[in-house]
Amino acid sequence: MPGPVVNNDCFLYYNTNTNASPTWAEIARAKGATVGSSASTVETTARDSKFEFAAVNTVKVGPLSFDYQIIGGTDAVFNALRAAFLAKTPLQFAETDGPIASAGSQGWKAYFQITKCDVSDTDSRTASVEAELCRFYESDALVEPAWMVAS
Repeated sequence: MPGPVVNNDCFLYYNTNTNASPTWAEIARAKGATVGSSASTVETTARDSKFEFAAVNTVKVGPLSFDYQIIGGTDAVFNALRAAFLAKTPLQFAETDGPIASAGSQGWKAYFQITKCDVSDTDSRTASVEAELCRFYESDALVEPAWMVAS
Protein backbone atom coordinates (compact mmCIF):
# COMPACT_ATOMS: atom_id res chain seq x y z
CA MET A 1 0.00 0.00 0.00
CA PRO A 2 1.50 3.36 -0.94
CA GLY A 3 2.45 5.73 1.84
CA PRO A 4 2.22 9.51 1.99
CA VAL A 5 3.80 11.60 -0.74
CA VAL A 6 6.58 13.68 0.80
CA ASN A 7 8.48 16.65 -0.59
CA ASN A 8 11.24 14.70 -2.33
CA ASP A 9 8.59 12.58 -4.09
CA CYS A 10 7.14 15.68 -5.78
CA PHE A 11 8.32 17.22 -9.03
CA LEU A 12 8.20 20.69 -10.60
CA TYR A 13 8.57 21.18 -14.35
CA TYR A 14 8.38 23.90 -16.97
CA ASN A 15 7.40 23.34 -20.58
CA THR A 16 9.96 24.22 -23.26
CA ASN A 17 7.58 23.50 -26.15
CA THR A 18 3.85 23.95 -26.83
CA ASN A 19 0.86 22.88 -24.76
CA ALA A 20 -0.21 20.54 -27.57
CA SER A 21 3.25 18.92 -27.72
CA PRO A 22 4.91 19.55 -24.33
CA THR A 23 8.56 18.96 -23.56
CA TRP A 24 8.86 19.06 -19.78
CA ALA A 25 12.13 20.19 -18.17
CA GLU A 26 12.45 19.26 -14.51
CA ILE A 27 13.28 21.99 -12.01
CA ALA A 28 15.22 19.50 -9.86
CA ARG A 29 16.64 21.98 -7.33
CA ALA A 30 13.26 23.56 -6.52
CA LYS A 31 12.41 23.63 -2.82
CA GLY A 32 9.06 24.24 -1.16
CA ALA A 33 6.97 24.46 -4.32
CA THR A 34 3.38 25.54 -3.69
CA VAL A 35 0.56 25.86 -6.20
CA GLY A 36 -2.38 27.53 -4.52
CA SER A 37 -5.89 26.47 -5.38
CA SER A 38 -9.10 27.74 -3.88
CA ALA A 39 -12.75 28.21 -4.67
CA SER A 40 -15.07 31.13 -4.11
CA THR A 41 -18.76 31.66 -4.66
CA VAL A 42 -20.05 34.31 -7.03
CA GLU A 43 -23.58 35.32 -7.84
CA THR A 44 -24.82 35.37 -11.38
CA THR A 45 -28.13 36.21 -12.98
CA ALA A 46 -30.17 33.03 -13.37
CA ARG A 47 -32.25 33.66 -16.46
CA ASP A 48 -33.62 30.13 -16.46
CA SER A 49 -35.00 30.48 -12.93
CA LYS A 50 -37.76 32.44 -11.26
CA PHE A 51 -35.19 33.52 -8.67
CA GLU A 52 -33.05 36.58 -9.23
CA PHE A 53 -29.62 35.11 -8.46
CA ALA A 54 -27.87 31.76 -8.43
CA ALA A 55 -24.56 31.07 -6.72
CA VAL A 56 -21.80 29.22 -8.56
CA ASN A 57 -18.33 28.14 -7.46
CA THR A 58 -15.30 29.45 -9.31
CA VAL A 59 -11.86 27.87 -8.96
CA LYS A 60 -8.69 29.93 -8.65
CA VAL A 61 -5.31 28.37 -9.37
CA GLY A 62 -2.17 30.09 -8.16
CA PRO A 63 -0.02 31.67 -7.20
CA LEU A 64 2.95 29.37 -7.74
CA SER A 65 5.93 29.90 -5.48
CA PHE A 66 9.20 28.05 -4.91
CA ASP A 67 12.84 28.54 -4.04
CA TYR A 68 15.46 27.43 -6.51
CA GLN A 69 19.08 26.60 -5.64
CA ILE A 70 21.28 28.16 -8.32
CA ILE A 71 24.47 26.38 -9.35
CA GLY A 72 27.61 28.20 -10.52
CA GLY A 73 28.50 28.46 -14.16
CA THR A 74 25.77 27.85 -16.70
CA ASP A 75 22.49 26.99 -14.99
CA ALA A 76 20.00 26.37 -17.82
CA VAL A 77 16.95 26.30 -15.52
CA PHE A 78 17.80 29.56 -13.75
CA ASN A 79 18.65 31.19 -17.08
CA ALA A 80 15.21 30.15 -18.46
CA LEU A 81 13.39 31.40 -15.34
CA ARG A 82 15.27 34.72 -15.31
CA ALA A 83 14.79 35.22 -19.08
CA ALA A 84 11.03 34.59 -18.77
CA PHE A 85 10.85 37.04 -15.84
CA LEU A 86 12.76 39.80 -17.63
CA ALA A 87 10.89 39.35 -20.92
CA LYS A 88 7.49 38.97 -19.16
CA THR A 89 7.03 35.68 -21.03
CA PRO A 90 4.50 33.17 -19.68
CA LEU A 91 5.80 29.69 -18.86
CA GLN A 92 3.73 26.57 -18.46
CA PHE A 93 4.54 24.85 -15.16
CA ALA A 94 3.45 21.46 -13.84
CA GLU A 95 3.70 20.36 -10.21
CA THR A 96 3.20 16.61 -9.86
CA ASP A 97 3.33 13.94 -7.18
CA GLY A 98 5.63 11.73 -9.28
CA PRO A 99 7.65 11.83 -12.51
CA ILE A 100 5.49 13.52 -15.15
CA ALA A 101 5.84 10.62 -17.60
CA SER A 102 4.96 7.93 -15.01
CA ALA A 103 1.42 6.57 -15.18
CA GLY A 104 -0.69 7.82 -12.31
CA SER A 105 1.40 10.92 -11.53
CA GLN A 106 -0.90 13.89 -11.11
CA GLY A 107 -0.99 17.57 -10.33
CA TRP A 108 -1.73 21.05 -11.67
CA LYS A 109 -0.41 22.36 -14.97
CA ALA A 110 -0.99 25.94 -16.04
CA TYR A 111 0.59 28.97 -17.65
CA PHE A 112 2.07 31.45 -15.19
CA GLN A 113 3.94 34.72 -15.50
CA ILE A 114 6.87 35.14 -13.12
CA THR A 115 6.31 38.20 -10.95
CA LYS A 116 9.26 37.84 -8.57
CA CYS A 117 12.75 36.40 -8.99
CA ASP A 118 14.76 37.51 -5.94
CA VAL A 119 18.28 36.15 -5.58
CA SER A 120 19.92 35.82 -2.16
CA ASP A 121 23.19 34.45 -0.85
CA THR A 122 22.11 33.24 2.59
CA ASP A 123 23.05 29.52 2.86
CA SER A 124 23.53 28.98 -0.85
CA ARG A 125 22.74 31.10 -3.87
CA THR A 126 18.96 30.85 -4.06
CA ALA A 127 16.25 32.42 -6.19
CA SER A 128 12.82 32.97 -4.64
CA VAL A 129 10.35 32.69 -7.48
CA GLU A 130 6.69 33.72 -7.49
CA ALA A 131 4.36 33.46 -10.46
CA GLU A 132 0.74 34.37 -11.12
CA LEU A 133 -1.70 32.52 -13.34
CA CYS A 134 -2.03 34.25 -16.72
CA ARG A 135 -4.04 33.97 -19.90
CA PHE A 136 -2.22 32.07 -22.63
CA TYR A 137 -3.51 31.34 -26.11
CA GLU A 138 -2.25 28.63 -28.43
CA SER A 139 -3.66 28.47 -31.97
CA ASP A 140 -6.25 31.09 -30.93
CA ALA A 141 -7.55 28.87 -28.12
CA LEU A 142 -7.26 29.74 -24.44
CA VAL A 143 -5.16 27.17 -22.56
CA GLU A 144 -6.96 26.63 -19.25
CA PRO A 145 -5.29 25.41 -16.07
CA ALA A 146 -5.82 21.66 -15.72
CA TRP A 147 -5.47 18.90 -13.16
CA MET A 148 -3.46 16.37 -15.13
CA VAL A 149 -3.09 12.63 -14.60
CA ALA A 150 -0.31 10.90 -16.56
CA SER A 151 -1.38 7.80 -18.43
